[in-house]
Amino acid sequence: MSSEGHKTLKGRTMYIPEMCWGSAKLVAAAFGAVGIDSDVVPHSNDSTLEMGRECTSGEECYPQQVTVGDFLGVLQRGEKKAHEVAFFMPRAEGPCRFGQYTYLIRKILAQKGYGEAYVFSPTSEDNYKEMGGAATDLERRIWQALVTANTLRTFFLKTRPYEKTAGTCDRIYEEEIISFQKVLKNPAFNAKKRRELLAEALEEAVARFKQVPVHAGDFPKIGVIGEIFVRQNPFSNDDFIRKLEGHGAEAILTGIPEWVAYTRSEEQRKLRDVKRHFSKAMLTSKIRGYIQKSDEHSIRGRFHDELKGIYAEPEIESLMKLGEWYLPQYGALGEMALNAANVVHFYNQGADGVVDLSPFSCMNGIISEAVYPKISRDHDGFPVRIFYFDGTQSNLDRDIGIFMELVRNYQRKKKSAKCLS
Repeated sequence: MSSEGHKTLKGRTMYIPEMCWGSAKLVAAAFGAVGIDSDVVPHSNDSTLEMGRECTSGEECYPQQVTVGDFLGVLQRGEKKAHEVAFFMPRAEGPCRFGQYTYLIRKILAQKGYGEAYVFSPTSEDNYKEMGGAATDLERRIWQALVTANTLRTFFLKTRPYEKTAGTCDRIYEEEIISFQKVLKNPAFNAKKRRELLAEALEEAVARFKQVPVHAGDFPKIGVIGEIFVRQNPFSNDDFIRKLEGHGAEAILTGIPEWVAYTRSEEQRKLRDVKRHFSKAMLTSKIRGYIQKSDEHSIRGRFHDELKGIYAEPEIESLMKLGEWYLPQYGALGEMALNAANVVHFYNQGADGVVDLSPFSCMNGIISEAVYPKISRDHDGFPVRIFYFDGTQSNLDRDIGIFMELVRNYQRKKKSAKCLS
């Protein structure tokens, strides 16, 4: 790991942004296993958002305001001094302003008198190698944490819309995250043993979800894509998925492992572009990919039959080919290329619509929105709607209701087409 000047993680508590609560808790446990005291920032609220807005110009995207406010909230509580605190803020290269978050956060912390706080910032430019080599225990532990959390949430979201007693699935989800933490935080388990225990714990968690009393029925299936922070963070998207469920829909949320796979794919594509097909860097990247796919198969693969079709997560290379006609990976970087590909994927898998959750003024969101009408026309009028968020009040329930009318009309047309065929 590199250090920011003289700063290191030693003797500090590292706080991880709550992109997704379950994933963040398990990543914190992974860091804890290698001796780095870690925790998730407390839930965002109106006060922390206001702190973030006071320190930004308004030209930054919404996730930047949320994140910097959360970090300042940790320091202003006064439980730890700045020199006892670190913040985990990965970077991503490309057109997104996300690549500048780290530098601005460091500047703001210094201006506020918290210059001794350390911002730990691995980058997607080298597939986050700053967190360790191709098969280091920390990197692999974090990957296993992300796959486990993502799989658990898939079952959580496919059960919660139908539960008879509100809150049952939320309670199970939180309790199971705690059980996974115990596995990931134990330094005695090697990688193979750890993934076996995580898979076994997942089987127990899935069994609990299957026992939840549910209402009969099959709600419209809605793919949820967009900017990775906003779509994952309930505060930033005004608890969109819960509101969507309230309108009688089931959400399939694209996860964080997809982004990790995408950065690995991009790394290899760039190496091929400069004729480094047989370089050490390519070999390292391929070894990393092999290990990650092996772990994912061992953990998530146990549920292949239950997570096939619309719940399946395609290989990143296959996924990107679906969007080549609209936003090809070699010409459009990051989430915009993933968004276009995912719309086609969800259509192919029989979904009833897709929503894109993005920050207001997000470049990826704006470019994606420009191609959605074309994708929709090419795929039988498949409903696609982008929702922008900036923390201001809007009639979200009304807008979701309008979208769901489009979804139900599309469903009726789908059923008619099946009857005619």
